Amino acid sequence: MADVTTTRELAYSSTPEIKNQFLEVVKGRDLERLKTKVEFYKNELAPYFAELSRRMAMYLLTSIWRMQMNDEMRDRYSLIQVG
Repeated sequence: MADVTTTRELAYSSTPEIKNQFLEVVKGRDLERLKTKVEFYKNELAPYFAELSRRMAMYLLTSIWRMQMNDEMRDRYSLIQVG
């Protein structure tokens, strides 16, 4: 289960700070056995993935919203020029 304090800290960290923390945590762990890596993910890395996934979803939603707004503005502009 995720450490609540870590999850809260991640929520207030910038995305580059989270990425740098993540890289520090995983440094030197590539040679471990798969079972050890899975446990490490469950116990320590899951909060990083959850926070970055939440931010990515928010980014995607705002990007889609902006594209829709741009399309609507373009359509309105073309109607003004034609009419």
